[in-house]
Amino acid sequence: MASTLKKKNDLKLVIDDLSMLLVQKTPIVIDDSNSSLTINPEYELPVTVDTLQTTGGEPTISHYKVIGLDADWTSSSTPGEWTLQFTVPTMHTDVLKFAFGDNAVDTLGTITLGDNATDAFGTGGTWSGVGVGLEAHKITCSLVIANGAKDKLVVFRTADLYAHVMKEANGDPYCIQFNGTITASGENDMLILNKETA
Repeated sequence: MASTLKKKNDLKLVIDDLSMLLVQKTPIVIDDSNSSLTINPEYELPVTVDTLQTTGGEPTISHYKVIGLDADWTSSSTPGEWTLQFTVPTMHTDVLKFAFGDNAVDTLGTITLGDNATDAFGTGGTWSGVGVGLEAHKITCSLVIANGAKDKLVVFRTADLYAHVMKEANGDPYCIQFNGTITASGENDMLILNKETA
């Protein structure tokens, strides 16, 4: 039996106008029957506009040639690496702990400014805050990206991220930039979810 031609509008499922990035600290697990999963994120990160990038790397293609033929005799490929990057413009303690690890962030006691600092700032008083260890910390999590209408989701079940603090230009806030890879196991690595209508 001949198949029916699927036209452009039959194939339209657009996910754009992204509205939020949610993070679940423990990667999402799907049961063996693919019938059950729970998405329960801990953070809705404030992501700087135009910094969220997810890229499936181009495969490396190996061409095998034989004498007398211009075309490939055969070929094989190695999958490219999925990468992602986004920037979060906050120094909130919870985000610092997510980025660098709970043990890397210490709540500091009362801090008093000496005379020279008081002269420089024009004020004394007491200060408080946190100290952050900036060693490399591997974050393994799930990422949930929602479209503007919040009726479609793209979910990367397992992402490995590393973070660093950055400030690019005068007027820009201090930010945490996350860079990493998306695990490609070959089974339900990326989920495309549509909200069901009642």
